[in-house]
Amino acid sequence: AHFTGNHAPHISLELADLTPSQATALVATLPGTVERLLHGGRQGVGHTPAEVQQAQATCRSKNIEWQQLLAKTPLQPGYEPSRIHYFVLNNAVCGNYLRINYFPDGGVARIRLWGTEAPELFRELKPLYLPITTGKSCTVVPHSTTDKPPSRLPYEFMEISSKRF
Repeated sequence: AHFTGNHAPHISLELADLTPSQATALVATLPGTVERLLHGGRQGVGHTPAEVQQAQATCRSKNIEWQQLLAKTPLQPGYEPSRIHYFVLNNAVCGNYLRINYFPDGGVARIRLWGTEAPELFRELKPLYLPITTGKSCTVVPHSTTDKPPSRLPYEFMEISSKRF
């Protein structure tokens, strides 16, 4: 909240409404996302023109539609009177993934979004949980609704776990 010389001069916001299977497919193919999950975060993912183009191509190939929430809007530096920005959206939209676009680049120290849950608009049931834990080794396993250990067969809702079964 105190960036006074290197703030992002403009941002825009976009929203996508992905099914769990679309989200799994997207995470598996976006540049650097799996490595970021497995290794506790990696700075700079998606910052090169090639990585941005790969991410855009992946979204297009998965038929992911991004709705514009907020058009390109100027931001002010982090001085006390100008550091907080409020934007009211006049149209109701439904989604579960937010994309922040910085122009030309930069970052946002914090972002808070307010909305209302719209459970009647969910297209398909989601798993009860989707935990992600990290460790030195990792196995991808499916969720199971039984007490049996999970199989290694492909399944729509994957879990990244550091435990070996």
